[in-house]
Parts: sequence; C-alpha cells; structure tokens
Amino acid sequence: MIWENSLRYLTTGSVIMCTHGGILQFADMRGRAESDSTALLTAQSVLQATIVGCSQLGPGIKPCLKIIQITKGTSGIFQVDGVSAVTDELDFVTDGNPPGSRQSNSVSG
Repeated sequence: MIWENSLRYLTTGSVIMCTHGGILQFADMRGRAESDSTALLTAQSVLQATIVGCSQLGPGIKPCLKIIQITKGTSGIFQVDGVSAVTDELDFVTDGNPPGSRQSNSVSG
C-alpha cells in the first residue's frame, strides 16, 4: 500500500476479497507505475481482474467471478496513465447471483 496524505493507494500486493472470500487476481501489470516491485492498482485493473475462490455456491446461485462496478474508492487526484488509482476505500459490485446484490469488500496490504 502506498500513502499520500490520508489516502492509501492499493497495489498488486493488496488482498481484495468479495464478501464470500473470493480473492481478486490481476492480469500482468508490468510497465505500470510501481513502488517496491508492486504495481499501483487502477480502476481499469480492478475491473479487468478475476475473482477466484468465491464460496457463494448452491442452486440458482452464481459465485463472484469479476467486479462489474466500482462504487467507491477511486482517486480524483492521482492517476496512472490517465486512469484513476484505487484507494483502500474501495467498494464494488460483483457479477455474483442473486443479481444486483451489493458486495462489500475486504482490503489489506
């Protein structure tokens, strides 16, 4: 995590989870802004990531596989290649079913 004033920016070293324990996994981030060999996360990198290990299972239920909307936690100040960096206030909605349900998140690192 990288600090700027009171904001903490997330990096590929951060652990981001859906409410059911699935962990966000990121595509190759080489060439992005880096600190201590971890790339800063942007809204784009979060939306392109996949969720692995979501425990939401059962008849008529679909596990979370990706984030479809970021509802909170993008920086209005700091950008990487013109895309907003992501802060530790990240909140999002996943593609899990039941549809439209809001998924909170857990962020560490």
